[in-house]
Amino acid sequence: MIQELINKQDNFELVGQKIVDILKTEIENQKTLALANGSNPLDWNLRIFYERSNAWEQYLNNTVIETPIVNVWLDNSSYNRNDSNEIEYQTAESTYNIDVYGYGKASADGSGGQNAGDLQASLNLFRAIRLVRNIIMASNYTYLDMRGVVSRRWPESISIFQPQLDNVNMQQIVGSRLALRVQYLEFSPQYTGESIEEIFATVISKETSEVLLEAEYDYT
Repeated sequence: MIQELINKQDNFELVGQKIVDILKTEIENQKTLALANGSNPLDWNLRIFYERSNAWEQYLNNTVIETPIVNVWLDNSSYNRNDSNEIEYQTAESTYNIDVYGYGKASADGSGGQNAGDLQASLNLFRAIRLVRNIIMASNYTYLDMRGVVSRRWPESISIFQPQLDNVNMQQIVGSRLALRVQYLEFSPQYTGESIEEIFATVISKETSEVLLEAEYDYT
């Protein structure tokens, strides 16, 4: 029987939460650096979410908010038997999707024309995915601040898509997905044997059944 209550989080959960933590922390840092540089900190602002299904739907309810949205969620995990120890740990690889959404509103260009909302959405999206990729792939986060658990992180792909609602493409909203592959260790519960206090040993001759030796070892 397993001796302890399993009340811990597995590392696949902690890695996802760490990605969110890194993004949130560094976005706030970028805004501070932008302000110190005399730039508009809102140009470095992102809203960070974790394991949401349709985080972008807030754009439908509040068109005042144009800040790009980032949502981090676990896609899949696999295990490498060759690099694992069947008793204590398993080497896992998980893909975390970092979905980024940009929203744009049409506006007058000041010369009688119009700035297209879908173009502004794409520009907001590109700014956001640029920030996300640079933060995650910065040398500071080679091991995602989990060295000893995480051994590698790598961006597999970036794809662009248009979110849909009821199978209809949403205008003025553009999405991008950064598929981040992370290699890390998962650990298993271990059996803890009882400490030996004493050992009694008796050596008997096979031929004559004579007792040749008796010994007692005290480990207390």
